[in-house]
Amino acid sequence: MENLGTIKKYHVAKETPLGYMITNGKDEYFLHRAETNYQAIIPGDTVSAFIYLDKKDRPTATLHAPKITIDTAAFVTVVSVMKSAGVFVDIGISKDIFLSKDDLPKDESAWPKPGDRLMCRLRVKAGRLLARPLVIEEIPPGKGELATEAEGYVIRYYKEGVLLLTESGDIISVITGPRAGFRVGKKLTVRITERTERGYKGMLIEKFTDKDKEEILAYLRAHHGLMTITDESGPEVIFKHFGISKKAFKTALGRLYKEKRIEILPGKIILIE
Repeated sequence: MENLGTIKKYHVAKETPLGYMITNGKDEYFLHRAETNYQAIIPGDTVSAFIYLDKKDRPTATLHAPKITIDTAAFVTVVSVMKSAGVFVDIGISKDIFLSKDDLPKDESAWPKPGDRLMCRLRVKAGRLLARPLVIEEIPPGKGELATEAEGYVIRYYKEGVLLLTESGDIISVITGPRAGFRVGKKLTVRITERTERGYKGMLIEKFTDKDKEEILAYLRAHHGLMTITDESGPEVIFKHFGISKKAFKTALGRLYKEKRIEILPGKIILIE
């Protein structure tokens, strides 16, 4: 398993009906034709291959370059969530890689959702190839050239706010109030207010999208046109059901009300269709 999760040079030993066998002189791996990344190879060639476990947990090779390895980290996208177990991330190969709940917040409402992004690298644990988020101490200093506004992904939340990591590797501390319903991996837009020794401080910029309205409408339709989640509900309750902040929720309700698509009553909201 010493080559698992790494990219190394291998000798193409022979061709088979389904692909090739490659070796480093000690270990031999199967390389399926679909995993050659359109490279024309013949026995005797040398290739750079990534070793991973296929769906039957057999070590196998691919010439498709992964976004992350044991030694290299990068942002990867969450593609699915397995309740009470963890999430799967896309690392750029044909198989998604599992990220265990052991490396996620204890509160599942703070877990990333599909489309969220995490800064990860690979590791081997108990013979399995897994993804794991980088801890802050592992993140190298960023480029330090952020503009007035910046986008980043939540890497940690604490009592007063969240820490974001930008694509350029810069860390931004944002004061949001108690949790404010943010999950790790969620993308936020902030206004930079101050440069610090480790990164930046910023202020959250709320951006409304029509998707917020559609999620509220979908929830109402699924609950017979009535919901008791209102603008008086707590931010964590709102985020748990809609994945948005309380401010964005109130904005969406206001627009739906102006469009005469909902009626707002004490303690409840009714769908008008």
